[in-house]
Amino acid sequence: GRLGRATEIEALELHLSMLFPDLKDTKQEPEIAATLAKIRSKTVHEPLRIQNYAQWRLDKVTPMSNHSAVYHFSWTDGLRGTPNLRHRGQTVWNNTWHTTLLAEVGENMEGPLPWIERDYTPISTPLEWEHGACDILIKVYHNGLATCWLRKLPLGTTVWLSQPKLTLCVPSLVPEIGQKTFKPASALLILGGTGVVVASQILQHHGAALMCPLSIVYSCRKDDVLLGKDLVTWCKTTKLKSLVLLLTEAQDGPLPFPDISFAGLQDFASLPNVSVLHARLSQQVLQAQLSALKKPTRIVVSGPAPFNASVSNFLSHFVPRATVTILSA
Repeated sequence: GRLGRATEIEALELHLSMLFPDLKDTKQEPEIAATLAKIRSKTVHEPLRIQNYAQWRLDKVTPMSNHSAVYHFSWTDGLRGTPNLRHRGQTVWNNTWHTTLLAEVGENMEGPLPWIERDYTPISTPLEWEHGACDILIKVYHNGLATCWLRKLPLGTTVWLSQPKLTLCVPSLVPEIGQKTFKPASALLILGGTGVVVASQILQHHGAALMCPLSIVYSCRKDDVLLGKDLVTWCKTTKLKSLVLLLTEAQDGPLPFPDISFAGLQDFASLPNVSVLHARLSQQVLQAQLSALKKPTRIVVSGPAPFNASVSNFLSHFVPRATVTILSA
């Protein structure tokens, strides 16, 4: 009833009728009847509402590569929350954040409800969220339940996004608030694919809450280079101390956005603090980068599960586990 699902209420009534063919003969009849009437009245008269979620309208889709696009949302109700966590005195906690999207795919293997949950890190700012705008960079997988559903949505459709959730505290770059006072002398982001969105949020704090030098190792397929213009700008403005861009072969299979091409590699090649390698990530690359950074260093790893596992294995040979934060993308 809280979810406003009339079919589930009808199924419950049917189940009760099978358990109690003559409901009036049970002592609980008044209580059961009153509860069902209350639930049904809410379903009829109240709009659909999901706790800790708000409805957002899909306004625009901007392809960024052959496989990924920015989905632009605007809010349609006021219960969207805020990424700016606050404590007493309304002081804002510096943090990165994410939101959960509910994809209404229908019957599925992930649970009894017609929704599946997917966490995304917006590339827009907390202030834009509070003003009712949210931009999310999403890779479309040809066999992905949520992304295939999302790609078919007409503009103007409303979707459910959760209230913002804490990802990392800044400057410590750890998810535990109790460790937020740690201040690294340098930070290294090891990013794979859409994991690059973590850099966008962390760099929003550069020069304020985050003062240490920041370096990036970014591995992606050559037909799926994301936030390329932003990376170039960050390198030019010295927000990034260094960038290593590792390009692997293009992905086989259908292209969700076949008309998009990335022609910005020459921009990277002209920058003195950028190295472009046509190779896979290796332990040697990571060791070389870490050896040039001031200690203590906070390492943040963000990418798909196989990427994170591979990086964790590389790092386990020469850095303490406590210095590494791993995020799923």
